[in-house]
Amino acid sequence: MQNYIETLPFWKDLTIEQQELLQAYTIERSFHKGEILDHGNQECTGLEMLVNGQARIFMMSPQGTELTLYRLLEQDICVLSAACMIHSLTFTVSMEFETDTTLLLIPKQILQKISEINCKVKDFITELVADRFSSVMNTMYEVMFSSNEHRLAQALLTQRQLQESTSLSLTHDMLAHELGTAREVVSRLLKQFQKEGLLKLSRGRIILLNEQQLAQR
Repeated sequence: MQNYIETLPFWKDLTIEQQELLQAYTIERSFHKGEILDHGNQECTGLEMLVNGQARIFMMSPQGTELTLYRLLEQDICVLSAACMIHSLTFTVSMEFETDTTLLLIPKQILQKISEINCKVKDFITELVADRFSSVMNTMYEVMFSSNEHRLAQALLTQRQLQESTSLSLTHDMLAHELGTAREVVSRLLKQFQKEGLLKLSRGRIILLNEQQLAQR
């Protein structure tokens, strides 16, 4: 675990004592594919860094509709689990692990103690919050001003990169959760794309046939 801690962006800005404090209290946690963590006003665990694996951060409406905000990959950091340190953050998000994942957790008390006396750590958290907020705003912009057709095409191309294959292990429900729309809308658009020769549908799988045309939708 020590080597992973040393990859933290602010590690070299810590004093020896602060580094030893992190090494002593940082926790390693493992999650299985499909597990979900909730991060909101009532839960503030600390700073989480993915050692390996993949997770998506999403919001859910009272009606149960999900919308993916952004993803975390290896060595990405989730600052929303430390939302209590940023008093202006008042929304609740969840993290779903899309693969078996290992992460490091720096407990809230330790993170607060270090950030109060080390401005580099505090600045890092502030910048990370700003970066994540920018990602969220970009997603909201797409939801409000882009067509479902365009967003679906982009979601398929994103999965192409994540899975490193044109044969995607992907269901209509998963795409509906990704886009924050109804499954029926996704199914209709996928059938339209298939009719146009952009992809081929099979049970639990979508095969991309024309990425260039998808990118232009």
